[in-house]
Amino acid sequence: MDKFVSLAAKDKRAYFEVAAANLNIMPQLVEKDFWVCWILKVLFSLPEIGGHLTFKGGTSLSKCYNVIKRFSEDIDISIERPFLSKTKTIEPDKKRSNKENQKRLKELQAVCKTKIDEVIIPSLKRAITATLPDKGEWKLSLDSEDPDGQTVLFTFPHAMISTTESYIMSSVKVEFGAQCPRRADR
Repeated sequence: MDKFVSLAAKDKRAYFEVAAANLNIMPQLVEKDFWVCWILKVLFSLPEIGGHLTFKGGTSLSKCYNVIKRFSEDIDISIERPFLSKTKTIEPDKKRSNKENQKRLKELQAVCKTKIDEVIIPSLKRAITATLPDKGEWKLSLDSEDPDGQTVLFTFPHAMISTTESYIMSSVKVEFGAQCPRRADR
């Protein structure tokens, strides 16, 4: 995958077009799906972070389990709660009042946002730059439309020529969130 990433845009475009013709779909879909898979590989390869993440949602059903057939727009990732905060327990729980649980949930969201800002984004940016030098062709940023600040956008260096009929965004949305604690019976 990394070798492919380093190809010139025109060479990547040729591969995307051939794959699209074989699948009878738009080449922009093939390109976006490639970048979804590539960013997943990079994210889960981060030495201090990857082991604390869980890939979930429809994209995981498609990519990992082949349960559904579809091309991906976004990625849903859960972050283990112990990785978020090793200092105190901020878990909502049944023994607490709704008000206390709401407070804990807000704290958990804030801790998650901080971990994304201060640890995940910088590590991911370094890993991307190691393979894909930053020439202004790609960007990694928080999604300004996410009020919780837990969504990261990877705007990829697109090889396909954008067309007005193409509704496909040239960015991969990575939606993070704190993972629910695992039940003892699982």
